[in-house]
Amino acid sequence: MQVNFNNKEIQFKVPDYNVGDNVIAFSHISGCFFKGEIINIQTYTDKNQNSITYTIALDEQKAVPNVPEALVFNNTDEAKEWIDELQSKLEEV
Repeated sequence: MQVNFNNKEIQFKVPDYNVGDNVIAFSHISGCFFKGEIINIQTYTDKNQNSITYTIALDEQKAVPNVPEALVFNNTDEAKEWIDELQSKLEEV
């Protein structure tokens, strides 16, 4: 997710989730949804953009790194809304 800065003033985006939150996420690599716990938050900011990604643990042994905030959801209803939004954008093409 990218946020453009207005008037060259640096504005930092606050993460929507915290370490320890249980979430549903979509893997842009496998194309599958998964559940897990956020174990790390990464932020990147420069003069043009601000991005937030998460590392999400699947279990004690496995984690998925660099999941963009736009692909992380509180629940299945939010994930379904995201799918519906993508479908409407696809139909516009």
